[in-house]
Amino acid sequence: MTRSYNGILKFSIESRSSRRYPNPLLFKYPVVVLEGNARSLVHSPFLPISGGKYSVRFHEDQWTQYENPEVRVTRSLMMLVLQNVQHIMIRATEGADVKIARLKDVSMEIAVPLSSTPASPYVAVGIEVCTCPEEYGGLSCQDPGKGYYRKRKLNFENSTDLFDQIGISEPCPCNGRSETCDPETGHCLNCRENTAGAFCDLCAKGFYGDPKTGVCNPCECPLVDNSFSDTCEGDIYDHNCTNCLPGYEGKHCERCSLGYYGVPTMPGGSCLPCNCNPYGSLDRVCDRMTGQCYCRRGIGGRDCTMCSARHILTDVGCKSCDDECIGPLLNDAEFLVESYLKYNVSSFAPPPWVPLLTYDNQTISLQKAIFNYFHVLEVGLNISQNFESEFDFETLADLMYLRGRDINIRGPHQAFNALEVKEDSEILYKMLDKIWTQISESVQHLQEQGSNLNFSNAAVAEKITFAEMVLEDMKKRDIDEIRQEVEREMRCICKV
Repeated sequence: MTRSYNGILKFSIESRSSRRYPNPLLFKYPVVVLEGNARSLVHSPFLPISGGKYSVRFHEDQWTQYENPEVRVTRSLMMLVLQNVQHIMIRATEGADVKIARLKDVSMEIAVPLSSTPASPYVAVGIEVCTCPEEYGGLSCQDPGKGYYRKRKLNFENSTDLFDQIGISEPCPCNGRSETCDPETGHCLNCRENTAGAFCDLCAKGFYGDPKTGVCNPCECPLVDNSFSDTCEGDIYDHNCTNCLPGYEGKHCERCSLGYYGVPTMPGGSCLPCNCNPYGSLDRVCDRMTGQCYCRRGIGGRDCTMCSARHILTDVGCKSCDDECIGPLLNDAEFLVESYLKYNVSSFAPPPWVPLLTYDNQTISLQKAIFNYFHVLEVGLNISQNFESEFDFETLADLMYLRGRDINIRGPHQAFNALEVKEDSEILYKMLDKIWTQISESVQHLQEQGSNLNFSNAAVAEKITFAEMVLEDMKKRDIDEIRQEVEREMRCICKV
């Protein structure tokens, strides 16, 4: 992760609780903890964060040491941690009684080689590209080179020297049998000369010997190309096979176990289970070479499953089938077989059972398809007849044409009438507004005159009489009828 130096770690947190801790208290606890190479760095925001969105830069100025907060984080320490990041822990809670804590939208910037076509508008600042010696690799020469591994001192975790954490680069300890190894552990990869182990110092599986003093020879269990054990151990003069498969035994797995038969010492040979029939054999074992089971009297076959003619093997031995029912059938079957063998039928064409069966299947499928076709035709005919009996489409079409033509003729007239009604409505509205104004003025005048002690009864009577006349005139006018007529005319215009 050294390519993330000076890059930004972005994330969002969502914390739901009844009460959020105040910012001064939250600032005492880090938001991010970065662990690597036995070192821990922490980041705490300098200012309050709104919306739970954080952007943390992997730069020494934004981090402090977990163990020694007073000691400033240097670039070397930052690169040391990034060289082997083990944990990135993010605090996603902001209260005590948290009901929901969610971390989302996590991303981390990492530098990649700059491409000249097309040129990238972003440049990773602070990333160094060093020219390393053979034993080192990486942009900052922080990793072992090819054929090398990282070697550290004992108890390097407790060392205060940063270089003890990085370690030194040493050649792969593979005893000359491999050029590659794990860069951190030094365990060798792709060992040659039939060797294995962390340092190519052991014989591989299926081989025996001592690679330190000699060579690793293949196990012969019992043959190199026909082996039934994947491991063996060497002695002074020979070797012993230590993991024979089931059914094999012997120093070199060269014999078949009890209940198996075969010749494993021959190329392609193997041991097979006897599988002696429990009803026809005296025992479950067989001859280890031929596989012949030890059969009961009157029973034969390798696995003791064969009876004499017209007999069948049962749990009590061979039982005759030549009774009054099955006997005649067996006679007929034997007669047919003898008759067949008397004639040379090789010159005759074979019976065309396969083509006939194919044609028969195709015929059945075609019959189903034809039936479905006629069924669909019948359903369609019924639907069309129902439509013809229930709907007279020609008459309906004529009626719709006449109605449309009538609407087209009446449309302009209806529009003219609607405009007249609209104008009358506007006049009526103005007149009502005027009457309302007069009523309001009369009421106000009555209130003013009523408060005047010099107001005469004759003037009051005159105003009351005038108000009653106005009310009577309003009652005579059917405003609802006029409004309904206007709405009706407007609907006609919309339909046209």
